[in-house]
Amino acid sequence: EQLLLIKTQDVLVEWCGSPHSNAQDANDTSSSRGGTLLRSLDNKSSNKALDILHGFFQTELYRLDSTQFARSETDERLESSMITPLQESHIVQNLEKCNDQVTSIICQELSSMVANLVLYSLWGSSSSLSLRSSSLYNQSNHASAEQQQQQQGKQFTDWGSLLLSKQMRLLQNFLCSLLAAASEESYNTVSLMDRWERLSQVVLCLGLDSVSDWYSYQSTSCLTLEELEKTLKLRVDF
Repeated sequence: EQLLLIKTQDVLVEWCGSPHSNAQDANDTSSSRGGTLLRSLDNKSSNKALDILHGFFQTELYRLDSTQFARSETDERLESSMITPLQESHIVQNLEKCNDQVTSIICQELSSMVANLVLYSLWGSSSSLSLRSSSLYNQSNHASAEQQQQQQGKQFTDWGSLLLSKQMRLLQNFLCSLLAAASEESYNTVSLMDRWERLSQVVLCLGLDSVSDWYSYQSTSCLTLEELEKTLKLRVDF
């Protein structure tokens, strides 16, 4: 089973353009694939699904008012920017050829990759998600304005948090639908949702009315204090 997992991760790297990384790997600064992560995420010319998705989240704005939110949250825009690249990816196009076990592993690992690249984009490359090779983004004092923005993370209003929440639900629903459609039986999607737990907590934080509201959730949160602090700092009105 471990060999199958490793092989699945390698195939996803090759076909989807992003390295394998679960929540634990994303925080492991000694990961041997750290360089691959940054090379993949910085590959703006790639037409692979997860590179396209990362490019979308890197340029997406969340400091929005109600008018900007209305323009950004249309189903047509989000479907074409996030779901279509995944639908058209080689791995998804061939998913029906896989048995249930392989399909489940693919969907779980793909969920981890997507969740981690979103977190990477939100927190910025200065976070632990950037791994040790973050020097690729910041060498000496010659970082570009774009690189500096990547390091600092996004800026959010409450409207921006609503947009991110909708984006996350669309991605979750799509990946769960892949698992359900590929299996003849009713397949349990809990294993997929577990891969989104950290990102779900981040979305919850960003949608709070005030910082003090977090005390109601803190005891059950999977976020570290550092991650919580980074997340709350993204809200421009906190």
